[in-house]
Amino acid sequence: MLESLGLLLSAFGAGNISGAVVTHLLNRRAGDRKRRIETDKAMYSRRSTVLISTTLAALIRTERCRDHDREALAEVIQNLEAGEHRNDFLDPSVRRAWRKFLSKSAECGWKRLAGTITDPEVCAYNLARDEWEHAARKSFGPLPDRPEPPVIRNASRGLEPLGDGSVRAA
Repeated sequence: MLESLGLLLSAFGAGNISGAVVTHLLNRRAGDRKRRIETDKAMYSRRSTVLISTTLAALIRTERCRDHDREALAEVIQNLEAGEHRNDFLDPSVRRAWRKFLSKSAECGWKRLAGTITDPEVCAYNLARDEWEHAARKSFGPLPDRPEPPVIRNASRGLEPLGDGSVRAA
């Protein structure tokens, strides 16, 4: 019976049609994946992503931070806690790891600013960051080169910090 159905479908050209539909769907799926990867790579290189994963990370991990950046980073941490820096990645595994990393960044950022962070908390933070980078690497291959960490402008004083620790008028 199935054999005769196959002969009937091929007699009417349905085999060619279904093959074309399958090919179209596979091509569309590949195009969607390529667009998702390009979008996630761009998200990885966004200014706010770089600020959180480099400048804020340096503060949390080592307490290294220029004095005039602490206030701006406190504002970033507050925004993280309020959910304002989602920058959601399209890949579900990267998105989950990113959200976990943002949550840890807010938690550990406050503790670092208050001087109450512990070594196990820094280790947990590093693990969350590593998991996010691993998920990103697994999703879209080698991580794109990052621009220099963004300069944090101190709007209240109109100053812009320079790389050597000095400042200039913004």
